[in-house]
Amino acid sequence: MNRHLNLESDGQNNGSEALGEVFESREERDRYFRNKLKESIEKSGLDSRDDFPKASVNEVVGLSNPPFYTACPNPFLPEFVKIFGNANDTPASSQPYIGDLVADSRHPVYSYHPYHTKVPPAVIKTLIEHYTRPGDLVLDAFSGSGMTGVAARECGRNAIVVDLAPIAGFISAIATQNNPGYEAAELLQNAIESSKSEFGWLYKTRTGHRELEVNYFVWSDLFTCPECVFEFPFFPHGVIHHGNKVETRKSFPCPSCGADLNVRKIERILTSSGKKKSLAWVNAGSGRNRISREPNNYDLDVISRIESLDVSVWVPSDAIDPDGYSAKLAQLGDKGITDVSRFLSKRNTIVFADLWSRIVECDDVAIRNTALSCLTSIFTVISERQGYFGGGGGMSGNLYMPIVRMEKNIYDSLERKVKKLLQAEAAKPISGGACIVGTQSATRLDGIPDASVDYIYTDPPFGANIIYSEMNLILEGWLRVRTSSADEAVIDETKSKLFDDYGRLMRKAFQEYFRVLKPGHWISVEFHNTKASVWNLIQTSLSEAGFVVAQVGKLDKGSTTILADIRPGAVVQDLIISAYKPDRAVEQAITESASKPEGVWQFVDQHLKHIPIVNPNSDGLIFIAERSARILYDRMVAWFIRQSIMVPLSAQEFFEGLSERYAERDEMYFLPGEVQEYERVRAKYVSRPQQELFVSDEKSAIDWLAAFLKKKPSTYREIHPEFVSQLGAGWRKHEEKPELNDLLQDNFLNYQGASGVPSQIHAYLSSNYKELRGLEKDDARLKAKAKDRWYVPDPSKAKDLEQKRERSLLKEFEGYKSAPGRRLKEFRLEVLRAGFKTAWAGKDYKTIIGIAQKIPDEALQEDEKLLLWYDQALTRMEADA
Repeated sequence: MNRHLNLESDGQNNGSEALGEVFESREERDRYFRNKLKESIEKSGLDSRDDFPKASVNEVVGLSNPPFYTACPNPFLPEFVKIFGNANDTPASSQPYIGDLVADSRHPVYSYHPYHTKVPPAVIKTLIEHYTRPGDLVLDAFSGSGMTGVAARECGRNAIVVDLAPIAGFISAIATQNNPGYEAAELLQNAIESSKSEFGWLYKTRTGHRELEVNYFVWSDLFTCPECVFEFPFFPHGVIHHGNKVETRKSFPCPSCGADLNVRKIERILTSSGKKKSLAWVNAGSGRNRISREPNNYDLDVISRIESLDVSVWVPSDAIDPDGYSAKLAQLGDKGITDVSRFLSKRNTIVFADLWSRIVECDDVAIRNTALSCLTSIFTVISERQGYFGGGGGMSGNLYMPIVRMEKNIYDSLERKVKKLLQAEAAKPISGGACIVGTQSATRLDGIPDASVDYIYTDPPFGANIIYSEMNLILEGWLRVRTSSADEAVIDETKSKLFDDYGRLMRKAFQEYFRVLKPGHWISVEFHNTKASVWNLIQTSLSEAGFVVAQVGKLDKGSTTILADIRPGAVVQDLIISAYKPDRAVEQAITESASKPEGVWQFVDQHLKHIPIVNPNSDGLIFIAERSARILYDRMVAWFIRQSIMVPLSAQEFFEGLSERYAERDEMYFLPGEVQEYERVRAKYVSRPQQELFVSDEKSAIDWLAAFLKKKPSTYREIHPEFVSQLGAGWRKHEEKPELNDLLQDNFLNYQGASGVPSQIHAYLSSNYKELRGLEKDDARLKAKAKDRWYVPDPSKAKDLEQKRERSLLKEFEGYKSAPGRRLKEFRLEVLRAGFKTAWAGKDYKTIIGIAQKIPDEALQEDEKLLLWYDQALTRMEADA
C-alpha cells in the first residue's frame, strides 16, 4: 500500500484523502480505515462499552464509512480534533445571541430524510455564526439527523456530531458528508428496474381493457358491531370520504342492525397474522387516465396471489415489546403488531425487501449507504403508519397505526425520493467545513480532548416526550445495528427508567460538554418539555456541570424569534438556554477570594459581561430577567454552591451591595461601561420595559408585593383584593398558601404615624395627590393620608427584617425535621430553602437529604434551588463516604 500524509486535506472529498492521509484509490482508503476500525474495536474493547450498539463487530464495521462515520463510538475523534481543531481560545462573542432566527424547513438536506425531532439548519447556522469564527470546532452530542453538522459546514466551521441511536448516526452521516449522489441514484434506478421486472405486477390494476399502474391502495381495519356482531370495514361506514382523504364520523349506524355506533364502541377483529383488514379504495393512473374507485375483482385477485407468495429475501423480525411506552401508546398489542416486519403490508414487504437485498450487494459503502438512505427515508410513508389523510407520514413521536391507511407504490415513492437526494447533494458546500460522526453516548465523549471545542449546540431528549430507541427500532432492524438503550436519557416507567435516572444521565452529559468546551465559550441548549421538573433539572444540571446561564429565550418556530423576557423557572415550550463556561483566570480569582465579599462582586462583574445590554423588538424594549437583582443573586448562589464555598453575603447584603456598585435602570443592573449603551437605546422608546411577575409560591408572592408596594404604598385593605386575585390556579401543589398579613409583617414596613412620613410613601402621595404636594414629611395632613400604609423598606432596615424573617423560617424548619411520619403533605418552600441553605453552610448534608425524602418528588424536582442543594448534598455525602 502506498500512502502519505497530507495535512492540508479538508477531509470531506470522496476521493482518496482522509484525516491527512492520501491513498492511491478510494477503495484502498476504505479498506484501510475499515481494517483500522475493526482493529480499534477489538483491541480497545469498544464493543464492551454500554453505548456500543446491539450488533456484531462485522455488522457495525459493514455499516460504517470510516473515518468520518462509524456506527459505534468513533475511535478517530482524537485525530480529527488534532487536524481540524482550532488553537485560538478567544471566544467570538462575550454575549448571547438575541436577534431574529429564521427557520426555513425547505432546506433540501433538512427535508430529505425524516427524523422525530430536528431543527432547521438556518436556525443553528445563525447561532454558529454568532458564537464562532470560520475554522472553529462545533459539537452536538445529541445530533439526531445531524443538522448541527449541516449548519456548521455551510458557514465554514468544522463539526463533531454524535448520537446514541445508530439510525440517527446513519442519517447524520448522509446529511453532513458529500456523498456520491449520482452513483447512488444509478444504483437505485437499476434496482427499481430489476425489481419491477419481477414484482411490478403487484402495483397493477385493470379498468375495462386498460391496465394502469396503481398510485396507492386504501385499506381499512375490520370491526364488529357490539349489538349484532356484524363484521364490517370502518371505511366507508365510519368515515366521510372526500375523494383523497377521509374524516372520521362522530357516530354512524351499524350497516346490519342500525345500532348507533362510534369508534369507541366497535371491536377490532384480530387474526393470527394481526389486524383483519380489507381493501377499500384504489387510485391509479395519471392525467386523463387517472381513476379513483372501489376495488374490483382484478384487485382482489392480485391480493390473493400476493398472499400465496413467499418472501424469499431477508426481512428483520425484531420483537416489539407490547408493554413498551411507544407500543402501549399506539396500542400495538391490541392490534397484533408483534415485530417490526408487521409495519409493512405483505405487498410492500416483498418490494421493499427485494430492493434492499439488491442495494446491499454494492461493495462501495459510500454508494451503498447513500442508496439505503433513500430507502429508509420513505419507510414511514410506504408503511402501515401512513394514514389516508391527504398527505404526511405517520404521527411523529409514536408508533400509531391509523384505522384507515394508505398503501403507497414503493417504486413511485422511491423515484421521487431519488430526485430529493440529488437536490440535497447539490445543496451541500463543495469545500465547507469537515464533519465527523460517531454513534455513542453523550455521557462518554472520551475521544474529544479537554477544552478543544469552540461552541456547542444541542437539542437533547427531554423526559418522556419520545422514547427514541423504540421509535428507531424499525429502521435499525433493517440496518442490523440497534440502539443500546442503557444510556438512553429518557423517562420510561415501562423500563424502570425514572426521573432520577434521566437526571443522572443528563448531568453526566453536561459534565462532558463542560469538559470539552473551551473556557469563555458558549453552549446553546434547546428545550421542548413543558414540565417544570424537567426544566429545573436541565438548569440545575448545567449549573452543576459548571456552566453559568446568561439568558433564557423563547424560540418561536413560526416567526422564529428569540425573546429574552422568559422568567427562569417558567414552564414554556421551545426555549433556548444560553450558558457559558467561565474563564479559568477569572474563576480562579473568584475562588481565591470567594470567602470574602469581593468574590461575589468578581462573579457579578464577569456575569454581567455575558448578559445582553438591550433586547429590542417591534413593541419596544424587553425586560432582561438575567439583569434583575433576584436572578443575579440566584446565579451567584448556584455558582458558590457548586464550588463548595460559603456564600459570604446574605440576600439583603447582596441587594444592598448591588445598588452601591452597579447602575440600576428599569430594575436591571449594569456595569459602568454598559449603562451608556442602554440609555442610548432606551431613549428611542416611550415606555420602559416591564417585568412580568407570576405568583406561584411564597417567594414570587413576596416579589409581587415588593413590585406593587414600590409603585404604590398601600393599606392592607387596598392590598388584599389585588393580592388574592394573584393566588389562582398557578399556585404550586403542596405549597402552603401564606397569609397576606404574615408576608407583610415579615418582609415590609407599616407606617404608624408616629414620626415623619417615610420617603417611599411621601414620593408616592406627593406625585398622585395635588393637595399633598409641597408638604413637609411631618405635616399632619400628609401623615394622616400615609398612616397604615405598607411600603418597601430601605436597605438598612430591610437587613434587620431579613434576619428576623430568617430566624422565623429556621424555627419552622426545626419543626419539619422533628415532624413524625415519612411525608410532609404541605410545607413552605421558603422554609425549606432557608433550612437547606443553613444546613449546607454547616455541612449538614444528612439533614438536607433527610428532609428531601419527606417531601414529594415532584416538589423537589420543580424547585431549582432545592434540587441544587439536594444534588450537591448527595455528591458531598458520596465523596465523604
